[in-house]
Order: sequence, then structure tokens, then C-alpha cells
Amino acid sequence: MGILERIRGYIGSLEEKQLYRYMMISFGVLLIMLGLLIFYHYRKISGLRTQISGLNRIRNREVQAILSKADYVQKQLQEIDTLLSEDRNFKISEYFENVLKKLNLGDKFKSMAPPRRETQDQYEKSILDVNFDEMDMKQVAELLKEFEENRRIFVEKLEIMRSKKARNKLEVNMTIGTLLKPE
Repeated sequence: MGILERIRGYIGSLEEKQLYRYMMISFGVLLIMLGLLIFYHYRKISGLRTQISGLNRIRNREVQAILSKADYVQKQLQEIDTLLSEDRNFKISEYFENVLKKLNLGDKFKSMAPPRRETQDQYEKSILDVNFDEMDMKQVAELLKEFEENRRIFVEKLEIMRSKKARNKLEVNMTIGTLLKPE
């Protein structure tokens, strides 16, 4: 309490002019401090707004990318549905046998596993594993070209190795597949 009494005594002993000067200086310092606080506050808010708008732009670009991918996937699904509805009785093993006859690869054909089915989301995948022996690169290219021209068929796995029996010939193991609508 002694300190408050000393301050009150000092203020009481000041002349009126000097008291007003000290009050104005104190008021000015207080205004400057308040102005600096307000400036700092608005500067911080401005930086945060800039950050938020940058994050929103990035998010909007990502959302647009996701939406365009979703559109693309939807179009692909419609295309697949149209393709599958065109020929409901498609059999991959029959198609493969026709390709063998067309390309005269019967003598190169080694083995074929029975077709198997796997369920994927809203479609079934019919898969056929086939093996060839003593093929040349031209025959492999023609076979792959034939598969590529049929939109129903896709090559899931392809292994090409040098033939153990004949020089300059290839052994080919491949897995081909097609999508089917579930029955």
C-alpha cells in the first residue's frame, strides 16, 4: 500500500500543466500499443485467410480430379455393359479355339487349363491359361494383335521365354480373360 500512496502523493504534487502532459503521453503510448495490437491481429487474420483460400483451391482441384475420374469410370462401366449385352453367350474357350484355327497355331499349342471364373465387384471374370511352344516372334505378335482387336478379351499375364527344345523359338505362357455378367 505504500507504493500507491507514494504515486498518489507524486501526482498530487504535480502542476496542472505537467499532469496533463503526462496524461497525454500515457494516453498516446496506450493508443500506439492498441494500434500495434490491432495491426498484428489483422495481419495474422489476413495470413490465415490466404492460407485457407490456397487450401480451398487445392481441395477444389482434387475434387474436380476425383469427379472427372468418377465420370470416366462410369462411362467405362456403361461401355462394358453395352459390350457384354451384345453377346451374352460369349465363351472364351470357343473364341480361343477359333483364333488358333485362324492363325494356324494348332501345332504350336501345348496346353490349356479349363476356364475358371472369378467374381469381381459387379462382373465375373472368365480366365483361361494357355501355353505355346516353339513359336516365333511374328506368331506371338499376331496372336496378341488378334486378342487386342477383340474388345471382349484382355491379356492378364504374358510370359515369353526362350524355348528349351528349338533354337530361335519361344515358349509362351499367357492368361487371357473376359468379363461376363453374373448369371
